[in-house]
Amino acid sequence: MRTTGRLRRPVAWAAAATLLAVILPAVPATASELVGTATFSGGELVVGKTATFDITCGGIPNSQGATVRLMRSNSIVQTQTPMMTAGGAENDIYTGKATFDLTNQVPGTYYVRVECKLQYNGYQPYPNASGDFQIRAGAVASTTTITASADRVVSGQQVTFTATVPGAVDGSVDFRAGGSSLGVASLTGGRATIAVPVTAETTVTAVYSGGTGYLGSTSASGVTVGVITEIAGPEGFGMGGLPTVGKPSVVTVIGDWTPSIAQGTTESYEWRVGPTVVSREKSYTPVGADYGKQLTLTVTASHPQLGSLPMSITLPVGAGDGVQGSLTLGGSDGHDATLGTPLVPQPQGWSPTATLSYVWWVNGQEVSTASTYTPTVADLGKTIRVRATATDPGQATRSADVYVWNVLTDPTVTVGSSTITLGATATVPVTVAGPQGGPVPTGDVAVTLTPAAGGAPVSLGAAVALDGSGKASVRASGLAAGRYTVTAAYLPASYGISAASTSVASVGGDANPYRKASGTGGVIVTKPVPAITVPGTVQTPVAKPATLSLTVAGDARPREYVLRSGDTELTRGAVNAIGATTITIPVLAPGTHTLTLVLPETATSAQVTRTIVVTVAGEPDRTGSTPTAKLATPKAATVPGQAMELVADGFQPGETVAFFVHSDPVFLGTAVAGADGIARLMAVIPADLPVGSHTVVATGGTSGRWAELTIDLAVPGATPTGPSTTVASNQVLATTGSGAGSALLGAWLLLAVGAGLMIVVRRVRTVRGAA
Repeated sequence: MRTTGRLRRPVAWAAAATLLAVILPAVPATASELVGTATFSGGELVVGKTATFDITCGGIPNSQGATVRLMRSNSIVQTQTPMMTAGGAENDIYTGKATFDLTNQVPGTYYVRVECKLQYNGYQPYPNASGDFQIRAGAVASTTTITASADRVVSGQQVTFTATVPGAVDGSVDFRAGGSSLGVASLTGGRATIAVPVTAETTVTAVYSGGTGYLGSTSASGVTVGVITEIAGPEGFGMGGLPTVGKPSVVTVIGDWTPSIAQGTTESYEWRVGPTVVSREKSYTPVGADYGKQLTLTVTASHPQLGSLPMSITLPVGAGDGVQGSLTLGGSDGHDATLGTPLVPQPQGWSPTATLSYVWWVNGQEVSTASTYTPTVADLGKTIRVRATATDPGQATRSADVYVWNVLTDPTVTVGSSTITLGATATVPVTVAGPQGGPVPTGDVAVTLTPAAGGAPVSLGAAVALDGSGKASVRASGLAAGRYTVTAAYLPASYGISAASTSVASVGGDANPYRKASGTGGVIVTKPVPAITVPGTVQTPVAKPATLSLTVAGDARPREYVLRSGDTELTRGAVNAIGATTITIPVLAPGTHTLTLVLPETATSAQVTRTIVVTVAGEPDRTGSTPTAKLATPKAATVPGQAMELVADGFQPGETVAFFVHSDPVFLGTAVAGADGIARLMAVIPADLPVGSHTVVATGGTSGRWAELTIDLAVPGATPTGPSTTVASNQVLATTGSGAGSALLGAWLLLAVGAGLMIVVRRVRTVRGAA
């Protein structure tokens, strides 16, 4: 009788097997046991890996093998038919291995069903079930941080706390304060937020529950939010300078109140001249009657929960600038005006009680008495003058004039664009136009071509004169391949009286109304694009340089290639003269790499770029069936999770050596062999590696040389013991052929009982699987 490992249906299967032994007389009476077991000793079952089970069929002479099924609930996930090998004292025990691929499985509870086949007047399977197994999803450690929307608030105000878990896509975050939960929020886009009122100083931490691919974590430190109990003033405030008659004094607050305006504090203002309130706005302009008096500004901060805090400042009101002032003209550009841009008189220094009036002249002719004037098309090239007259009761009338010498506008320069092939001549059309109703622009255009790729601009020679309609045509030949920005600079011609007149008396004629201007177009000189063939994906083992084939067709071939990973250049070389080149990719780290192959632009061909995905996975190929190098360690690891130095000798100098631990290959790292052919790696034995004997294999990625080293791992703190074997078995009772009638009736009764037990077990398993 063999013992059972982790069975979930022993009673049901035993009953069914017993009934089959009764009602099937073809089974030999000497078979005392019909046992099928599946034992897994490889650690955890993880999605993305394979799982190998040891299969045993016992008590079955002339066995023909076994069928092994990976089950979830009552559904078959995968089926294997392993090769069984006879053993035992009477060759009545058969063993084998069944391997299942867990790559596309979902985490959950599974079990393994074994059917041992007996050859005796035909095949007869005897089903047995092993225990349940948990297949889990791989997960990595997560990092949780927490921030708050404010560091101090008024009691009862809400604060938004935000937890960030980089990379995580689901799960939840528990926001905790003083050991109590403030609330739980779901993680979305790596972030979770919660808004809660704060009534006392509170320190909040974030606890992430974990989710798909990520373990749970807690923020390394909490975020503390304090409570504001009273209003505090800013750093200072004032009137924006000494108050002066006719000049606005504006409240100037330096810094912020506590609590801030955003936290509910409001400001109010009061201006007093002596005891009289003159304004409650944020600014006040002293009048003549205020001169010499004391001006007091009171700023009061108020909060509905914390009351009010008034602050005051008092300064004397100074005198204004007097009756006579000066005048400038807004909207002008130095001594010139612009068509359509309003000219606005800007008086300064006049008495605040004075009344100002204006008169406008164009080339000496009065045109307006309005407060502003906008130049029209008819004013182009002319001079404008405005006079401001100030009238102040009790004071003399004063005047000031200001001029603009010329009314100008910007013409529109339009440059055509074209695409030509290498060696052709490009024609660049240029048109210079003024506003509707304005004069036709005269003058020249100078055309320059600037290579988009850089380099000195190409001038097309002397400026070309515009024709009577404001147009010109410029030709460009001998251009190298590439893109060019075509810039046409308009050089206006002067006529009539120059804007450089030195006295107002000489102004009155017409001047050129157009400013210098430019426009841009483009010329594209194309190159032939080489036709290349290169694989889009490449696979290579760890530590081994990959190669790819590059084929270039046609006559316009680039001279070299460059292979990059991001901004890092991996290799470059010349393109073979016959168009077929083999590129060797340097050793890359395990994983997937997206590389960029660039065939740079030449004088006769355009640049070509291709993306190549290189997958680095698996052990390098080994040369020979026996080790060709040596692997040793000063001190071998004795428990999982321990570090040990691996010294591999006998490899090619400069080649990369890959280290794996078996049986299921687990990558430990790589090292480059020195000039002495020795590669050293400080490796950490995986913490989840099962105890027992393991083999570390070092393989050269270039030479294929290899070496191996056996290590024995024990449970930390325990004395290592020999390997144990878990064997599951079911007991099957054999019967004789006597009492066939009553035995057959009893068999059918037992069959019904067994079927009922099987249904119960299935329902229990279904519930457990669903849980």
